Formats: sequence, structure tokens, C-alpha cells
Amino acid sequence: MRKPERIMDFVRRADEMWFDRKSKMFLPAIRVLSSMSMENWGLKLELFGSLGFSENDILAVFRRAPQVFSVQEQNQGC
Repeated sequence: MRKPERIMDFVRRADEMWFDRKSKMFLPAIRVLSSMSMENWGLKLELFGSLGFSENDILAVFRRAPQVFSVQEQNQGC
């Protein structure tokens, strides 16, 4: 259960990413945003950036398939 002000924060963040509230991906995006800290979000942006994606590319991927950002990094002992 989340406090209403926290939910509104996630909605605000999605709005800042030009997310269409009528999109069927809006609720999954809110779910993904609520599942990670701002620090983890920043790390994911850095990872995608290191792979050659621009900020606009990253946000376009997030708008189309927010679940991609819910994948957790795991240390494989490498």
C-alpha cells in the first residue's frame, strides 16, 4: 500500500517522460517506477547510455515497454 502523495510522485515522473495517461502502458510504467529508487533509475539510464542510447531513445523504449526497466542486475561472479 502506497501513500497517495507517493503515487502522485510516480504519476508526475511519468508525466515528465511524456507518458500518455490513456496508454495501456501507463499503469505498468507506474508499477516499474514505484519498484525502484531514483538511484537505481539513474543507474539504468547510465547503463542504456553506455550502450549508445540517447536520452530520447531511452524514454521511447520506456514508453513502449516499461517492463524492460524492471529487470534486476545480478552479480554472476565475473
